[in-house]
Amino acid sequence: MRSKMARVFAVALVLLCLVAVSGCVRAERENGEVGVMLKSDVRDAAGLTRSEMERMPLGEQFALLGERYDLLQDLLAEAQKQVSADGWKYLTRGMAPSNGLFAPGGALPGAGGEGSYYLGADRAIELPGAVGDRADLDPILTYFDARGWEYQINDVAEFHHEVYADAGDGYWLEYRVQANGWYVMSVSAGPFWGSDSVLTAEIVKRTPDEAFDDELTVPGVRVPFPAWDDPVVNPPKQNR
Repeated sequence: MRSKMARVFAVALVLLCLVAVSGCVRAERENGEVGVMLKSDVRDAAGLTRSEMERMPLGEQFALLGERYDLLQDLLAEAQKQVSADGWKYLTRGMAPSNGLFAPGGALPGAGGEGSYYLGADRAIELPGAVGDRADLDPILTYFDARGWEYQINDVAEFHHEVYADAGDGYWLEYRVQANGWYVMSVSAGPFWGSDSVLTAEIVKRTPDEAFDDELTVPGVRVPFPAWDDPVVNPPKQNR
């Protein structure tokens, strides 16, 4: 009798263990599926998922990049005008997308080296008599207040101050005043889903080299973003 009860108990225990293991496996599978789903549903700064971007023809991705570039440049120019309408020196032109893994606001979850990009542009101006006084931020602070943008001021040193503003939809502005008299206006956008290398190659093919000759430009002047239907003026160089 005792032997029979022991066998029954052993069988019951095995069944219980099998149910528990099955439940764990199912939970892991479901959690894994949820994890994959969440990664695929991650939305970029424009509200698009990776799958939505990948279903978009390259020409449409290119045109979308052009719209983002123009908005980036418009925001930059308007902010520059608050400081000076004179010529500003190019630091980063902002046309070619950069790898999204190094986006100022952080990479998109699940993004690989070829999976996402961001845009960034910087201009610098040397103002007469400027030494990096904190009060030199005031024109930009007034502008940010008028736009209703939230911002943060960082006092890096006595004569080095920075302000960062959230312009919405993944666009950020920064203005930096420095002791050497060179003041820098920067704007960034993203990160967005898409391949930085593929899109950059398409820009290069359609943009003549001389478009980048200017070193100083007044606010609002930028290298025009090419159209998808523009002729190829810089064909890819063949390996020899």
